[in-house]
Amino acid sequence: MNLNDFSFTIEDMAAASAASTNPYLADPAKGLELITHLVAHPPTGKTGSQWTQLECLHKLIHSSYVNLAARDNYPAEALAYRDLQTLEASLEDMVIFPDLANKTVIGVGGGFSAGKSRFLNTLVGTMLLPEALEPTTAIPTFLT
Repeated sequence: MNLNDFSFTIEDMAAASAASTNPYLADPAKGLELITHLVAHPPTGKTGSQWTQLECLHKLIHSSYVNLAARDNYPAEALAYRDLQTLEASLEDMVIFPDLANKTVIGVGGGFSAGKSRFLNTLVGTMLLPEALEPTTAIPTFLT
């Protein structure tokens, strides 16, 4: 694996390495304010053709398909409905998280101070995530 496999530039890595502290970690009140804002005001912006198409798909699956299935005796009706819901969720994820579409997502988990950030920093070859004995990356973080 080389650094060209990642979507950040060498300049981005240098800037991340040069940053001495995360302002949200250095000031707990500022960090709590950010978390409160993100929870209280989730990004909306459900406009545009992709969201319109997703709304049409939602109506087709949850209204039209259900009404049609009620009139027919299709033996695999429940399995087909579940598959349609799974497909809808996948398409919605692609619209919400376009940067993660068609990417392999690898989750890294572990206990408190288990070395997750150090492992990822070592993997990418730079100090991207903060490392400390106290919790520093408690919010889910995506590196692309």
